Amino acid sequence: MLLSLLEYLTPYRDIIPKALVVLIVSLGALIFKQSYDKHKASRQPPGPWLTLPFIGETLSFFATHPTSFFFQRFCEYGPVFRIELFGIKNCYVVADPAALKVLLRDENSPVDIPSGGFKLLMRDLGHLQSPQQHSLWRRMQTNALGGDAIKKMLPAVTEIIESRVREWAATGHFDLNQACCSLSMDLAIDVVVGMPLKNLDVPWIKRCARTFMDGLYAPPFNLPGSTLRKAMHARTALGKALWQELRGTIGELEAKVTLSGSKPAGRSSLGSTDLDNERTKAPPCMGMLEAQVAAALPFKPLGQDTVVDLMLHNIAAAADTTAVGLFHVLALLASLPEQQALLLDEQRKVIAAHGDSITPAAVACMPHLEACVKECMRILPASQGSFRRVGSPLPAGRYVVPAGAFVWFHPGLLHATDPALWDGDTSVPCPPHMDWQHGLTAAFKPERWLGGATGLHAYTFGAGLHRCLGQKLAFNELQVLVASLVRVCRWKLQHPDFLRSCQMFPVPRPASGLDRVVITLRSS
Repeated sequence: MLLSLLEYLTPYRDIIPKALVVLIVSLGALIFKQSYDKHKASRQPPGPWLTLPFIGETLSFFATHPTSFFFQRFCEYGPVFRIELFGIKNCYVVADPAALKVLLRDENSPVDIPSGGFKLLMRDLGHLQSPQQHSLWRRMQTNALGGDAIKKMLPAVTEIIESRVREWAATGHFDLNQACCSLSMDLAIDVVVGMPLKNLDVPWIKRCARTFMDGLYAPPFNLPGSTLRKAMHARTALGKALWQELRGTIGELEAKVTLSGSKPAGRSSLGSTDLDNERTKAPPCMGMLEAQVAAALPFKPLGQDTVVDLMLHNIAAAADTTAVGLFHVLALLASLPEQQALLLDEQRKVIAAHGDSITPAAVACMPHLEACVKECMRILPASQGSFRRVGSPLPAGRYVVPAGAFVWFHPGLLHATDPALWDGDTSVPCPPHMDWQHGLTAAFKPERWLGGATGLHAYTFGAGLHRCLGQKLAFNELQVLVASLVRVCRWKLQHPDFLRSCQMFPVPRPASGLDRVVITLRSS
């Protein structure tokens, strides 16, 4: 029978392989169509259908600026969509402000960074992920970063910045990325974090802290010589040195906080009434270190691991966003000499009214400078946003983000689709009000923020109740730097187009030697 079948098929032996190929392709197409139709009919947000394993859309992401990448996906999919980056499949971008409000209010959707290196280095994120602990932590941090605290910090901030400006003026140039990273670390460790480091080699501490921070967003490969391995070694060395130096101070603060009424090391001993009492006990102005102790003490013993985690988180939080903000503000204003001239005119009026010192009263009389900083943060946000892990299905427009997924809200995309500025044109790769690469002069309009402007999207430092508590301090640091610089010099980029080739995610990383800023001293 088999021989008979073979004899029957012999005349068709030339077309059988082709027929098999057609059959396989047809079956594959049918399966694909059925799966696609099922996906299209589901309530989950849309996203890429066929991508490279693990790589996903990563190559496309790094081929353009993050805001342009997200805006193009927004135009294709709508305000809620799925992305596949860095091997993370279950991740959704939300650019719907109404859905974001629900997400940010949801205590079951904690902060969660989908980076293996970040989790290895930062470790305990209870103050961001536990609703009770986070509530008390924000209360204490609000005291440490409130208006009175910032006024106390401002003289030291100004002294550090003016000293650095004098150094730049003396050399006639500086490399932007290195200068901003170094200055932000000085501000973080010497002023903001509030660690008494009398017996330590502070320059060494700052170098270790920079190495540690370089590993936060590095590839998660803990191999000899890798950025992550170096960061982990730096973390170990920093932890040992900081614990030996701060152990006595922590003990004194622990006793002080305990005497004021906190319950030590009671992870589950605080009920809602106890927490309400804790929230009202913070003094009107406390140092950052004391605030950390007061926030952690009711939940865990303040041993070496806890203290090191708190200090390293504070250093990273104080230095990271500030460094990026300094970089973006100085780079954009370097390309806008007409804005530098307007800022100089404003500084002359401030000096005439308040003298040479940059005081809180003087900073309050710099509306154009404040508007310029806000406009820089709108066009090039100082952060790439935040991730949340959705605890339960999240309604987002006509879609539902599934439980367990990551949600990423990106400030650049939210600014690009701001209904107050965007005309709805989806045919361009980037809206004109965000297109710093091809039309910075037309995009940069600080007057948007003057005259009591309201309704503009400003998501650089988050939104709502979870907005970054250091926002006011960061703006003050940026304002003091620009005011100090514009008073003594003009600055421009040696390579005007370097930003276009600069890697901007997760933080700016320009090619070596291309980010030099040239200074021209003013005649008086």
